[in-house]
Parts: sequence; structure tokens; C-alpha cells
Amino acid sequence: MNKTKVFFLIVLLLANVPFLSACGTTSGGVSLRELNELNVVMVTGIDYDNEKKEYVLSIQSVKPATTKGGGISKESVYTAKATGKTIMEASKNLRASTSGKLIWFHSKSVILGGDLVKSKDLKEVVDFLARNREIRLTAWVLTTHGKATDIITAKPNSEVTLGDELEGIISNQSEWGKATVLTLKDVVNLYENPHQGFVTGHIVQKEGIKEGKKILAIEGATVIFRRRFLMHLSNEEVKPYHLLKKVEDREPEMIFNIPLEKDDNEEELNTAVKVEVKDRKKEVTFENGIPAISIQLNMDATIMETGTEENLRTDQTNEKVLKEVTRQIRNHTERLVYKVQKEKNVDIFDFSGLIHRKEKKYWREHEKDWDQIYPEIPIQLSVDWNIVRNGMITQIKQGEQQ
Repeated sequence: MNKTKVFFLIVLLLANVPFLSACGTTSGGVSLRELNELNVVMVTGIDYDNEKKEYVLSIQSVKPATTKGGGISKESVYTAKATGKTIMEASKNLRASTSGKLIWFHSKSVILGGDLVKSKDLKEVVDFLARNREIRLTAWVLTTHGKATDIITAKPNSEVTLGDELEGIISNQSEWGKATVLTLKDVVNLYENPHQGFVTGHIVQKEGIKEGKKILAIEGATVIFRRRFLMHLSNEEVKPYHLLKKVEDREPEMIFNIPLEKDDNEEELNTAVKVEVKDRKKEVTFENGIPAISIQLNMDATIMETGTEENLRTDQTNEKVLKEVTRQIRNHTERLVYKVQKEKNVDIFDFSGLIHRKEKKYWREHEKDWDQIYPEIPIQLSVDWNIVRNGMITQIKQGEQQ
């Protein structure tokens, strides 16, 4: 490149510097508002009014701090709602009662009201959420049996904003094993699937310690199938769901209470055992042209609490613990499988996907008959245990020095 061309390139770059520096100001480029003119949406609620045939969109948002190191104050948090024949119209109508420019980039959760999921096809809801470039695909999607507006306007128990409260509750589900919450990305990928239902968290308001005080909690889950509400799962039904299907990168911890013996009053002395899935293998076999699915769980067990006087370090006691835990796991899974497979004819475990991936020819030939095939598929579960940990406490013989 000769010196003349280099000279003209430098002149061209210098000529564009004023335009680059003006970007984001009123003197040139894209005009952006100051921080104090923004309203950052943290949580979004969507309801449907069956009488008025209108969508109700509610939000909790905050005003960003305008000083360095400034945190979120209660005074900067507010809620608003608006209605419309479409969700987009309702979102535009929010501007009638909102002074700042609404931005959804930090919206952490979306809550769907009971009337919405029970009476409406979710296509319009998912379409709105997926098309909105400001709403993150990592936002959590929950349902509630009542109105989403009631959750949006609920007072957080331990955080300033509802968004932070829900984020903390959801992050704790891996240590509980009785809840599961999908992201918007997962919902977008699953809600149109005609062969598989999806399961996501259900949020409620519960009585707190103080009289009249309400707290938010995730209680069980909601099953959506073919874009509509199908049923609720209880806390105890979510546990076997986690056993049969990997939902998150980290397998949740689950507690099973084992009655090893009874006291003098014939009351059971429970031993709490934490179980964790270390590996899960699923296979498809065929018998007389009918597919069968086998699931092998490889698990660890840890004794967390006990009321028994038995020596928990003996092989006989460990065998007794594992035998009882295995029995409970089988009972839990069999009841859930019967409910979703025989009674509701919905695949929430991705068995259709398993057959599709491993037996493509069979799936191509029989996909159209899945509704008739699925309820008759035998599902076999086997449980292998790696180890029984006895926890941190060591038993001390009477009279022995610590």
C-alpha cells in the first residue's frame, strides 16, 4: 500500500471520530436515555381475563441507581399492569402509567397465571416472549394457580425485589429435589412437541411465621402438553421425575425417610437418607415389535440424621437402609409413571426422544401411532448403589474418651 492510500485512510478514520463519540447522545448516533429515565423490568406476569377476553400484563421494575455504588432501595421498586387484546398491545399500554422507558433485558422470571394456562393455547404467549429481543431466553418460566398479578405485587420475604427473591428460591432447588423450573429457551423448544409434555415450577403464596404474613414458595410443578395445561405434580411427585429424567447439569439432592425401628410407644424412628444420582442409563429393547424402556440408576446414599439405636456402620444395617430406600424409590416412580402414562397419556420423560434417537427407523414408521403405543410401553427401573456414607458423626462407645 503506497503512502497516498495510507494518508487517505487516516483522514477517513479521523473524519468519523466525531460520529463515533456522539453515538448514544442526542448530538448524533443512537439516542439513549439517561439512567434515571429507565425502568428496568425484573419480573413479568401474564394473565388472561376470560370475561373481558383480554390479556393482563403486570411487571415489577426498578429505577437504576444513578450514583456510584448505589443499591436498589424499596422506593425505587414499583409495579404496574395494563390490558390488551394481545400481549403486545398490553405491553404498549403499560407506557400510559409508566414514566420511564421500560427495558426487559434484566427480566429474570416470567409468571403465567392460572386462568391463562388453563383456558388458553400458549402459542401466543410463547410467540410474544420468543420474539421480544429484550426478554432473555435464560429467564425462568413459572406458573401459579391464581393470578400472576398477585405474585408480582407480593412482598418479597428476604430481598428488596421479587426478581432476586425468585432467583434465590430457584437456585435452591438443586438442594431440595422437589421442584423443577424451566428457562424460556427450554419452553420454546418443547411447547410445540406433539409427543412430549414439559414440566416447570409452580409458585404459591404460603402462610409465614407471623400471622397474616405471606411468603412465596415453589410448590410442585405444572405439566403443559400440546400447548395447554394438563395437570399439577406435587412435591413428592417431582422427586421421581428427577430420578427418571436429567433436568439440570447438577443432579438434585433428595431425602428419603427410612423407618428402621420403632420406640416403646410404637412410633417409627426415622433415618434421613440423602440420595444423589451419579449416572443414568436408558436403553430401548423390543419384544414382539413393542418397545420397552429400561432405566438404570447409579446412586450414592448418605445418612444425614437418625433416631435409631442401631449401629449404622454394619453391613447388615447398610443393607437394610438401601433396601428400604430402593423400595421407596420404586413406589414413587411406579405411581408417577402410572399417572402420566396410563391415566394422562403424556410423556414427560422424553421417552419419545429416546426412541427417536436410538431407533430412527422404528420411529419413522410408528411416530403417527405414538399416542397408542406410549401407554403400553413397559418401563423397568433398576437401582445400583455405590456407597453408603455415614455422615460426619462417628459412634463412640460408652465410656470412651473423645
